[in-house]
Amino acid sequence: MAISAALDLIEDEFPPLVPLSGVAGTRGAKRLVMRRFPFDVVVAESGGLLIVVAFAHQARRPGYWRDRLRT
Repeated sequence: MAISAALDLIEDEFPPLVPLSGVAGTRGAKRLVMRRFPFDVVVAESGGLLIVVAFAHQARRPGYWRDRLRT
């Protein structure tokens, strides 16, 4: 249910995405912080599309998904 709601938010024209810092941010990665679920939805923009890169836990294994971003 929470994942479906998060994906619905991302599909909106102006989703509440937070730009990431560091290399991930320079590659266009952003995240949607989920309030009741300890995960962030990490997305990257490519060719006008938002691509879900990861559902990343907010405390465990930070940054494990960074290798998924392409230059």
